[in-house]
Amino acid sequence: ILFICSILATSQAFIPTLFAVFFSAIFIYCFSSLVVNKFKNLKRVVVLLIVILITNIFWILPAGYSFLTHSKEVANAKNYQMASNDIFYRNKKYGDLFSMALIKGVVLDYKATEFKSASTHYMIWPWLNHINSLYFKIPAWIFFFLALIGLYKTIKNRNKDHVPFAILFLFAFFMMGTDIPIINIPVNLLRQYIPLFATIFRFTFTKFSILYVFSYSIMLALGIFYLINLNNKIVIKKIIYGGAVLLIFI
Repeated sequence: ILFICSILATSQAFIPTLFAVFFSAIFIYCFSSLVVNKFKNLKRVVVLLIVILITNIFWILPAGYSFLTHSKEVANAKNYQMASNDIFYRNKKYGDLFSMALIKGVVLDYKATEFKSASTHYMIWPWLNHINSLYFKIPAWIFFFLALIGLYKTIKNRNKDHVPFAILFLFAFFMMGTDIPIINIPVNLLRQYIPLFATIFRFTFTKFSILYVFSYSIMLALGIFYLINLNNKIVIKKIIYGGAVLLIFI
């Protein structure tokens, strides 16, 4: 089943960096799972990683060869030199804590041109109007704090099933939080000393947002689960659960 799913997912190699993020997430999950389980099921993890690599080897080898032999040409390209830093700082604009909490990204700044009127407008302006309202901000901040509670309880309780997802959440948060003091230090160091890293991960939001939202949703679910279990009354549990579902729809 994994072999088939992996083959069907090879289309992501159209942008190889997406596969790099995907494989990094799989590796981080497997390694952290091995650590918390004291390296049980090591054979299964090795087989899993080998299956993913084998099904993608047909493009990894030529792409890897190209990276090794032509990376300098990419770095010296006029297009890269003119746009790379601009793209990174456009992403960094949404790398602050506020944007991370509300899951905002650079796509909010995308504009479309009306050729007849020679004017421009934001492509997703209805969504921009929504996220600037309290109907969005209040539930979004509540969910972010619940996700942080889920993260805290997961690390504190050292739940073997949940810790790998907590580490994925932290990994994505660190990679996207490029404008958060202290948290942005690792990414800044990687960009400074590894030019290839700065090249392939200039679009931080489009590379890590899916992983961030995936792990965020799990931490949120665990935070809601913890909140529900604070009270033993069934009625209170149903009110909290129903309220959480309602806020998601809002």
